[in-house]
Amino acid sequence: MAIKTHGGFTAVIGQPYAIQTDRTVTEKRDGTLEGSIKFICDVADKDALPTFGDLHIDDNRLELFNAQTTYNGLELVTLTASYFGISASEASGGPAQVISFSGGSNNEPIETHPNFEQMAGLANPPASRETGSVWDPITGQFLRFDGGEFKGVQYYLTPSTTITISYWKSSVPTLKPRMKIVDELKGVSLPSDVKNLLRIESSYRQTGSSYQVTEQYLASGPEGWNARIYP
Repeated sequence: MAIKTHGGFTAVIGQPYAIQTDRTVTEKRDGTLEGSIKFICDVADKDALPTFGDLHIDDNRLELFNAQTTYNGLELVTLTASYFGISASEASGGPAQVISFSGGSNNEPIETHPNFEQMAGLANPPASRETGSVWDPITGQFLRFDGGEFKGVQYYLTPSTTITISYWKSSVPTLKPRMKIVDELKGVSLPSDVKNLLRIESSYRQTGSSYQVTEQYLASGPEGWNARIYP
């Protein structure tokens, strides 16, 4: 594209529009590129302005994906074009990842606690009197704590950690299977009480001709996810 600069605008040879000289390209740590260019022309020539999918004139890794048109008072039109692209090369080490942790807690029945037998004893009268546990006399099922240090306790808290990984690709991604156990993730340091992870979601969204992939993983406890339930 042949251009000629004059008075803050750049004339594009062979085109009925000019562009402002302060064009931008921004490279971000997540492996993406963003840019902007302002074009100006007569209203009668607005159909000649760049459109979706056209490349940035300074960097052909970016393509036009958003366009804002302003109609000026002197029969002029200004197009503010926003561009997007990917800077990270998948061929050299893979795409850049953005990793985020979100923590929380779950309420688990107290009878599932690994030390429940030491807390409640067995379903017999001596243990019940000592620990305050109450059991169904027919089924032998634990009912509640009526006394002792655990009086009124029905649940206990367990940590819940979700790890989200996102990255960009230049082609339609092949999504990874969900509800699968993963032993480790590249670039992710897990807490010492987490044995493995369960991939619970794998999805993507498209911006222009680029695709942002998002994967979500749920951290296990010390025993890990059951491979018979999640093969």
